Amino acid sequence: EFYADYLEDFEKAIEDYSKGIELNPDNAKFYFSRGLSYGNLDNTIKSIADYLTCLEIDTEYDVALYNNLAVSYENLKDFDKALEVYVMAIKIDSTYVYAYRNKADLYSDNLNDNKNALLNYNKTVELEPEDSDNYYYRGVFYADYIEDYEKAIEDYSKGIELNPNDVDLYVGRAEAYELNNNFNESIIDYLKIREIDTSYVPYVNYKIGDIYYATNKLLKAEEYLSNAIELNYWNLAPVHQTLGYVYLKNKDNEKAIEEFNKTLELEPENSNYLLGKLNYFVLTKNFDAAIKLCYNLIERDNKDPHAFYILADIYNNKSFVNNSQTKSL
Repeated sequence: EFYADYLEDFEKAIEDYSKGIELNPDNAKFYFSRGLSYGNLDNTIKSIADYLTCLEIDTEYDVALYNNLAVSYENLKDFDKALEVYVMAIKIDSTYVYAYRNKADLYSDNLNDNKNALLNYNKTVELEPEDSDNYYYRGVFYADYIEDYEKAIEDYSKGIELNPNDVDLYVGRAEAYELNNNFNESIIDYLKIREIDTSYVPYVNYKIGDIYYATNKLLKAEEYLSNAIELNYWNLAPVHQTLGYVYLKNKDNEKAIEEFNKTLELEPENSNYLLGKLNYFVLTKNFDAAIKLCYNLIERDNKDPHAFYILADIYNNKSFVNNSQTKSL
C-alpha cells in the first residue's frame, strides 16, 4: 500500500500484492488492492479479474469494489454490464454517492440518457447537500449536455458558496456565464481564478481576450491575447487564431496572416484553423488562393459545409468572375 498510496509506483505495488496472494491466496483485500493498481496502469482486464476473485472470496466485500468494477466495465465499453454493477452497488449501500455520480456520468456520456443522468446527479445532491463537488458535477452536466446555462450557474454558485476557493467551480461558472452572454460576470470570475491560483494566469488572459474579441473590444482583446502568448499558454493555436481575427477586423492584414500562419505551424492537420487563413484570403479578395484552400478543406472532409459555403460565396461575388452563378448554385 505504501508503493501505491504514497509513491504511486503501481508496478512495485503489484509485485508486493502478488507476493501477498502467493502467501495467503484467500485474502480478499490483496486482490482488491492489486485490482486498483492494475486499474491505475490501465490494465483493465487484470483489474476486473482481481475484483471478481475478491468477490468470490468475500461476497459482501466493501461497496467500493462494485463501484470500481463498474468503472472497469465502462472502460471496456461494456456499458450494460457497468450499469448493472452500479445498480448492485446502490442496492448494497443506497447512500453511496460515488456510485450515483458514476452512474449519472455513464448515462450522460455513453447511454445518451439525460433524464436518468439528471435523476442520479440530483440524488448525489440530496444525499450530500454540503459537498460542493456534487454541485460542480451537476453544473457540468447542465452546461455540457442540457445547455441550460442558468441552471449550471446556479449549481456552480452554490458550490462556490460552500467552497469559495475551488478554482474548478469558478472555471465552470465563468464558462457558463460566457456561453450565456453574461460577459461582465464571466470576466469577474476569470479574474477571481487568477487571484486564487496564479498558475491559471495564461488561461485567464486567453479567455478574457476571447471575450473581448466576441464583444468587439479589439484593443483589449489584442492586449490579453498577446499576454497569453507571452506567458506561453499551453494551447497557443486558438490564441493565435483569435488574435488573427482581431487583426483582420482592425484591417491589419499583414499581422493577421502572420497569426493564421503561426496557428497552422502549431496544428497543420486541424482543418478548423485553415478557416482563419481562408477568411483572410476572401476578405483581401485573393480568390484564387481562397478557392485552392476551399478544395483543400473539401479533400480533407467533404462532409464539412464550411468550405462549400465559402466556395459558393466566392463564385457569387461579382468581383470574381461574371456569370459564375451556376457554379455558386
